[in-house]
Amino acid sequence: MKRKFMILFILLLLAFTHQARADTIIDTLYSVPELDGGIAYLISSNKYSIGTTHYAFVVGDWYSQCEFDRGYTRSFLCFPLPIIPQDYSLNNATVFLYQYLAVGNGQNYIYPIFNLLAGDIEPLCLIEHVDYGFMLDADDFNAKSLGFIGVISTTPEKGWRTKEVTDNVLDDMKNKRSFSQYRLRLVFDSDLDPYTDALWFSSGNSSTNKPYIVYEYIENTGLEQNQISFQELKLSNYPNPFNLTTTISFELPKNTKGAKLQIFNVKGQLVKTLAINEIQTSIQWDGKDDYQDQVSSGIYFYRINSGDYLSQSKKMIMMK
Repeated sequence: MKRKFMILFILLLLAFTHQARADTIIDTLYSVPELDGGIAYLISSNKYSIGTTHYAFVVGDWYSQCEFDRGYTRSFLCFPLPIIPQDYSLNNATVFLYQYLAVGNGQNYIYPIFNLLAGDIEPLCLIEHVDYGFMLDADDFNAKSLGFIGVISTTPEKGWRTKEVTDNVLDDMKNKRSFSQYRLRLVFDSDLDPYTDALWFSSGNSSTNKPYIVYEYIENTGLEQNQISFQELKLSNYPNPFNLTTTISFELPKNTKGAKLQIFNVKGQLVKTLAINEIQTSIQWDGKDDYQDQVSSGIYFYRINSGDYLSQSKKMIMMK
């Protein structure tokens, strides 16, 4: 009788332990080439030119000396919506977009410059949430956005640009849209001078550096029974991107015990767990996994798990 009771107790304990643990799955989906595209407005002819086969997104204004025509362009990204595994929910979605060229006043590798009455102005590159469905048309150029997301580029350097779009993806799913779609544009359309001021990003039609979106799913088990809740913590790392070593800073609620920092790769695999004591406000990661092997360059996510709550996941990039 005692043996049966002990077996039952162990089974219940294992079940509770599994229930209290929240697993993470990370998935990467590339943009849809057939629906990535751009719309250019030709000022002199008052016409629109639409394309979805170009290898690049072009955002900004331009002047053609051959055709003596001016115009400005906005670009559009289309991503598949996530198929969320059973018993999981979407925790984070982040867009990654590769900028490979900036042109300011006709000069390469200079951020766009608009010569306006107030002086030379850098027109920041914005990203907006939109819905253009299965086809781009001229109306999408000025269509009202579903929500302004923010600035995605401010510098001329080549490299990946990122923006979190979790709420936008959830809105797409709630409203049963076919895709999660976005528009890129500069703050100002054009300064009408005879120079090109634009940014070039790789599109889904490119052979390299295609846009992609990283979806992070977290297991619902335990959350529904309030065994684990989410906490908004001041969580960040510096430097980011980093070479081998970075310092992760945080502020824990009072009397937090048993907290640990978890680091995942883009496949959702746990690569490192670091214990945190009650008085710590930062912890250093040396780029090694739990087996003391050096991890490879790439994107990693980190979060704090105390057993009673989880923090939202943050992103960092190792570049060796």
